[in-house]
Amino acid sequence: MDQDDLRCNSQMPVLTVAVCTYNRANLLNDLVTALRQLNCPIPFEILVVDNNSTDHTQTVLAALAREPGAPLRHVQEFRKGIVHARNRAIEEALNSDYLLFMDDDELPFPTQLQATLHALDTEQADCAGGKYVLKFLHPKPRWLTPNLYSYLGHLNHGEQAFWIDTPHTPLWTGNMAFRMALFKQHSHLRFDTRFNRIGENMGGGEDLMIFRQLLALGKHIRYRPDMAIYHLIPPQRMTKRYFIKQALGSGLHLGRCHVLLEPPAQLVQPRHAKLATHIALRTLLKSIALHPDAFAGQLKLIRFCGVLASFLTRTPKAAS
Repeated sequence: MDQDDLRCNSQMPVLTVAVCTYNRANLLNDLVTALRQLNCPIPFEILVVDNNSTDHTQTVLAALAREPGAPLRHVQEFRKGIVHARNRAIEEALNSDYLLFMDDDELPFPTQLQATLHALDTEQADCAGGKYVLKFLHPKPRWLTPNLYSYLGHLNHGEQAFWIDTPHTPLWTGNMAFRMALFKQHSHLRFDTRFNRIGENMGGGEDLMIFRQLLALGKHIRYRPDMAIYHLIPPQRMTKRYFIKQALGSGLHLGRCHVLLEPPAQLVQPRHAKLATHIALRTLLKSIALHPDAFAGQLKLIRFCGVLASFLTRTPKAAS
């Protein structure tokens, strides 16, 4: 059953759950199975955008498409990178009423689809998102304490739903839903290719940029704690090397966002140098004292160096 058949068979709105994937064929069966087990107030389809995988993703998807439950369709996006995959998902879902993004290393909470539809339909949100709960697939090392979870995508703005009107409570696109009318009314509203990320390479910031665009347009953005997902954390992401890479990448893409959003004269100021010095001295003192938070301080310094590097180079390419 394709998207048109889904709509023809029901007078109700249609939801597309879009999963962008790259070389994670081993995770797709559990994700699709979990989605098909969810209760949803309206018909929904599962759309998988294969971003030029080189493993057996296509074979797995073909088998899953033949199984009962919510219909699954899959397309290949040969332009590499998460931004191209997400923009392809938007184009593929233009005939749907709602679009929910998920990543291939996630599993939904039982309430996810119900909360999504309640936010978009009943509460009339233009965009909604929810919690990321980390699910460690291997015992985590002792140094990996909760104050470091944000580097693994952890997101929790509390147990109460609320309307978001500030950039200080962002949502991540791996668990973010939209009214498709947004993309039809604003043809420029797409993920910014200047913030593309390919595979496990550093990059990103595309979700922050589209979030900022929604705020600038005055759209209604809803945080729903019951619209939650488990984010799967494999052993290779539980190393200090990985965290250092994430901290630097986070700083670089945050800096690039500010380069585009703020006048150049406001980017590099004396307060930046003062803040860097303060963080460096505090981190050094903690390291000497073997303070348990020493690594967290080091990551903050690395992240700030990434921000500062973006400010100093500030030559983002034009979006395409």
